[in-house]
Amino acid sequence: MEFITDINILSPMQKFIVEQRLAVDDTGEHTTYEKIRAAFEEKKMKLGYPDEKVLYKNNITTCLLDIAMGYRWEKSASLGGRRFYLCPKDDSDLCDEIRADNAKGQLLDREEIAELAPYYKMKRLSTAFKFLSSCDCDLETPSLQWVSLFLDRHEIPYRKVREIEPKRYFACPGEEVMAYHQGVKNLMIQFARQCIYNMDEFMLSCLKARNAACPKHVKQLISKGVPGLPYISALLCHNMDDEAVPSFFVLPGLRNLPLELDEFSKSCEAFFASSPKGWATREIFLLWTFHLTEYLERHRKQMCEELRDRDTLLILDGNMSRECPLALSILRLHRVHVYIFPSHCTHVYQPFDIGLAGNVRKKFSKYYRAKLQELEQDTRPHIITQVRYSAIKLLIVA
Repeated sequence: MEFITDINILSPMQKFIVEQRLAVDDTGEHTTYEKIRAAFEEKKMKLGYPDEKVLYKNNITTCLLDIAMGYRWEKSASLGGRRFYLCPKDDSDLCDEIRADNAKGQLLDREEIAELAPYYKMKRLSTAFKFLSSCDCDLETPSLQWVSLFLDRHEIPYRKVREIEPKRYFACPGEEVMAYHQGVKNLMIQFARQCIYNMDEFMLSCLKARNAACPKHVKQLISKGVPGLPYISALLCHNMDDEAVPSFFVLPGLRNLPLELDEFSKSCEAFFASSPKGWATREIFLLWTFHLTEYLERHRKQMCEELRDRDTLLILDGNMSRECPLALSILRLHRVHVYIFPSHCTHVYQPFDIGLAGNVRKKFSKYYRAKLQELEQDTRPHIITQVRYSAIKLLIVA
């Protein structure tokens, strides 16, 4: 107890409670709060508290906290006002240090004493924690409402945590983030914001997610989707001024453009290509390169003279489809400089992933679910065509 406080400042009630709490039974468990309360009822006359009423759980906790912080406590007493910054023992220790320094010829002014006092306070907090742990003090857990108010008061954001694959997590250490930011900062200041673009592949699944009622013992629900629903990906590109390049869709396993999509192609709302599985390949990236350079040639003519002749910066992830020397050469010929993100780090760096993908998916899902409910009532054989048309139309709208 000496390392916590001067035992002489404790009240008889404090001494009784702490002795009871520090005692352990044959199983190594501390005396419970209920047993302390019962023991106090038996001995309160002898302790000098004949008129004291029931000793509650929060009284015992408060008593142990005050012992840890070095203060005297009585259940019925009201201390009134604010307590001194230091407890009596720490107050005395600080006074002894001032006298010792004075004897050595080291004179402390008020500012120096004010700087010295927190040392004793922090030392007290450290020993208090050890003491409370040793007696297994049952501290009351604050409510979640208190935590929310605490975070608001100190302006500490409370944000959603996104879990990612371990290899992606460990591939993105802090020092690499700093090195990337420094490198990209020095690069980006050379380009106008209207000339900085980011492209990413957006996966589009036409299978819908929904909730359904089920028996209590069922843990997971799986249902069959509409047969033959298409899997589609889109190469989406935008600049820092929120100007979007027309979407470039990759359809799986098609030789010719479906008739229902012809209107998007003719109006230049979207452009289409096909690969065996609907994913971007090196050949698809080459086709998209022609699409981008053609767009930039038209777009530059609409820009002010100051920006018309400026080079363009294109930021991409390290997908294998980007490993196309011909595409990279064509981009360079059209004054497009390519910057590749570090491996496995686009969840941190990619502007589209961070700023746009979530909202696009949310809006698309909202429109798509409503449209799919309409189409589910349609039993005609062209339902797959309608689903594909709706998915692409809704993504353009989203």
